[in-house]
Amino acid sequence: MRGSDDRDVTRARILLIGGDGGYSGVPRYLVQMVRALRDQAEVTVLSDVNEGGFDALRGSGARHLTLAGLKTSRSPLRALAAFSALRAIIKGGSYDLIWAHSRMAVLLLRILLLGPAFRGRSAGRPRIAITHHSLPFEKGYPQPYARLLQIWEALMIRLSVPHHIFFLTETAQRHYCAVMPQRAQRRHRLHVLTSCSDLDALPPSDRPGDAPRVLVMTGRDCHQKNLTAALHLFAHLPDNYRLVLCGAGTDQPAFQVKMAGILDAGQQARVDLRGPLADVRPVLAQSAGYLLTSRYEGLPIGALEAWEAGLPLALTRIDGTAEILSRHPLALALDPTDPWHDAPRDAKALDAMIDRYLADREGWRLRIRQTWEAHHSFEGWSRRLGATVAQILGDPWPGGR
Repeated sequence: MRGSDDRDVTRARILLIGGDGGYSGVPRYLVQMVRALRDQAEVTVLSDVNEGGFDALRGSGARHLTLAGLKTSRSPLRALAAFSALRAIIKGGSYDLIWAHSRMAVLLLRILLLGPAFRGRSAGRPRIAITHHSLPFEKGYPQPYARLLQIWEALMIRLSVPHHIFFLTETAQRHYCAVMPQRAQRRHRLHVLTSCSDLDALPPSDRPGDAPRVLVMTGRDCHQKNLTAALHLFAHLPDNYRLVLCGAGTDQPAFQVKMAGILDAGQQARVDLRGPLADVRPVLAQSAGYLLTSRYEGLPIGALEAWEAGLPLALTRIDGTAEILSRHPLALALDPTDPWHDAPRDAKALDAMIDRYLADREGWRLRIRQTWEAHHSFEGWSRRLGATVAQILGDPWPGGR
């Protein structure tokens, strides 16, 4: 194992810490980081038990470690065991950069930063970074948890050793800076490193022009994703629409019961409940639009993938979608506060948007993909990530040594 005195910046040792091992945004983000950094660093990914989200690490050159308890849960004993194991992994790893991404990973790492292992040493101390994939106190997050997590964040940035704090959007950073104590903020380095998508080529679509109009939504059944709002909206669309829901829980009986309370039998027959998907490309290739009704988001990778696929988007107007809505050439903003109250109006606007898209599908696909390329391509994001990591590793700032 290499010691701290013989580091090679061009082949730094980086530990990326995630959480849930399923098909969700953070696993995809970490897989993309591995792909971008594999020629620049020796990367280790630490996550909860893999449930498919990290399958792409096989053959990537990265080391993958699993630690039960990194997925958010309400069990203090599970969190305590994960904390102890994480401390041992970090102590034995001789890492140059430790970068936490999931909410539980950030929580546990920040607590470690309060301890003596990260204090009183400059030479040889690893650089530390965390990414807020969504702010835990943004509008739409359930109370009183949002307020408690805002207080906790303020406490952590006052007390923990200086480190790098990343956001996915300028909007998130502005919100953070507005509510966090200024003096505590100045102890750290704040950055914006957005997300990308890397679907590559979609399979060919052979749908005839008079085929049903397919809307796709990716997201698990939970408070955040607000899938019932999508069902209320779908109830007011014409009968030539189908809705495909992809995500954990969407194929379970509990969600079917919710759906039955909103849609009639004929409408239910036009909803396809897919559950979690390893590859969403075949669904995107057959779709006429993408729908997202979340109450809050960091920067939804599902929307970026639909953008890359050349689809029009209907998204709730929240902090995490503001920049997508401002840049995408054919996007509809939905009301996030009471989505089903305005469902007839939103359904009419969505139908009109899909009419515009299908009237010149290839032309719109080209325009949509060009704007995606300018803002969220893997190649551009990869260059920015590599430059950011090199800067962190070479920076003599006390918080990075």
